[in-house]
Amino acid sequence: MEEVREHQPGNVVGDTIGRLRCGDAKTHGEITIIPLFGNGRTPAQVLTMDEALREQTLKVREISESGSVPELYLANEGDKPVLIIDGEELVGARQNRILNSTLLVAAGVHIKAPVSCCERGRWQSRSRHFGSKGNMAFMQLRKSAIHSVSHSLKCSGSHSSDQNLVWREIDKAMSVCPVSSPTSAMEHLYDTQTPQADAVVDALKPEPRQLGHVVITDGRVQGADVFHDSELYGKLHRKLVRSYTVARTKGDEACCVNSRDLAEQFLAIASRVRSEVHPGISLGRDHRIDTPVLLGAALEHDNEILFAEIFPND
Repeated sequence: MEEVREHQPGNVVGDTIGRLRCGDAKTHGEITIIPLFGNGRTPAQVLTMDEALREQTLKVREISESGSVPELYLANEGDKPVLIIDGEELVGARQNRILNSTLLVAAGVHIKAPVSCCERGRWQSRSRHFGSKGNMAFMQLRKSAIHSVSHSLKCSGSHSSDQNLVWREIDKAMSVCPVSSPTSAMEHLYDTQTPQADAVVDALKPEPRQLGHVVITDGRVQGADVFHDSELYGKLHRKLVRSYTVARTKGDEACCVNSRDLAEQFLAIASRVRSEVHPGISLGRDHRIDTPVLLGAALEHDNEILFAEIFPND
């Protein structure tokens, strides 16, 4: 059935970003984070992917015994929806994958989830079900994936990615680090850089009532991530901050710029951009921003944004 794209009268992504307030900059080495705050919200009654995997209420496996690279079977056997943000990594089964789009998987349902391979050199089962090591796609891969999935949605209504582009980004990151992996696995990028990444996370802990952040390096905004409530942000803070530290090109430490001003200017631009809206894969609506200036994606449920990510399109 052909997808009908929706265009809403309001601008729920822009309105959400426009209500955010910037806190004081916090810097560790080359990474500066501007905490983002907003109106207090009751925590969303959802589980994160890692929570649901730990509780064994989320079961993720290959779509069949023979498997299919761009799809996985997800079953939410719990009584709460599960939020899985795009780029989160699943490890095991025939090869590791990352999610192409942010999903809110309804309680008691199973779905086919669109994914990309992030381990090109393996197609051999090492477990029946997938697990998590707490990693997600690094920043440049997140940007490339958003662009390719947004293009696919616009052209065909599909949440497909450009798989060759995913592999190229991983190869490029491994040459920058440098990292050697027998299966070209993104997982190994994180394995080799965990101490450095964790040092940044430990130094830039989330503040009470923080909803998200703007990340700045080398005097430039690299991206912004925003959640519905501070509880959700606290659960995914580590994973997201690490995504900005792994496989990045080294620059000057703490460039002499007013980081808070940069963040406010970036958010002001983002608040004025309208998104294109598509049906979500399970619950909610999938928002996409793909302009010459900005790339972004967000998931809306019950007229509120659960998660939004915005990047400069450079």
